[in-house]
Amino acid sequence: LAALLILPADRKAFAGPGGLLRVPIERGERLKGHLWKGNQPAKSVPVRLYSLGPAELPSQRTGGESDRLAHTDAKGGFGWDDLAPGSYFIEAQVPVPSSEHVYLWHRVEVKTGEETAVEIGKGLGDTTLRGRVVGLGEKAVLGILILRPSPDGPIEEELCMFVDRFKEWRFVCPVLRPGKYGAEFALYTGATRKLIPLDPLEIDGDSEREIEVHP
Repeated sequence: LAALLILPADRKAFAGPGGLLRVPIERGERLKGHLWKGNQPAKSVPVRLYSLGPAELPSQRTGGESDRLAHTDAKGGFGWDDLAPGSYFIEAQVPVPSSEHVYLWHRVEVKTGEETAVEIGKGLGDTTLRGRVVGLGEKAVLGILILRPSPDGPIEEELCMFVDRFKEWRFVCPVLRPGKYGAEFALYTGATRKLIPLDPLEIDGDSEREIEVHP
């Protein structure tokens, strides 16, 4: 709920017929996109939008509520049309046939006077990586394993798996493609978060790994 206050001295500039005030309101910028699981549209998936700092990555954001929520339609489409220009990231849960929590984070820049379009998830495949994160210690409770399909290029999209000690830090990610992935681990201890760089992962087929983290 928002309130608009116009001081009496300023009301003449907005005067309209019959004593009404006419206040022009700028239209926000539009962001539209499609969510895919490989070459198939992902329908009825919740998609959240978060604001970012100008040089901030999704994995560096310290938390908070999302700015917007949408659900993909039958063709995987979603969008918002009332955004301020700036940096954002889109979070979408990948529809996988399991109870695993696998998400895509996609960074996007919304510019003044331009409609921004994004395609998310087209790089997903059907190769499965199973594994366990080790070396975290007894105080750790929750973490996020973050994989980047372009380890040496610009970071636009990240694949994230939530893991915790109650599941013995195990994970399953069934949507990879063979290749090299940059990797990080976001470790949560109480209210503290620490972002830990990991060695790159080479994926050449279905496999099982132990991911060693040094807090």
